[in-house]
Amino acid sequence: MKPFDEELISAYIDNELSEDERREVERWLAESAE
Repeated sequence: MKPFDEELISAYIDNELSEDERREVERWLAESAE
């Protein structure tokens, strides 16, 4: 999965994403964690 832009990560941190967007970011974080 491609990295997300800073605006999307900021919205994730600020809890401003839709449920679907939040799940997508969380899935990306879980798969990219090292």
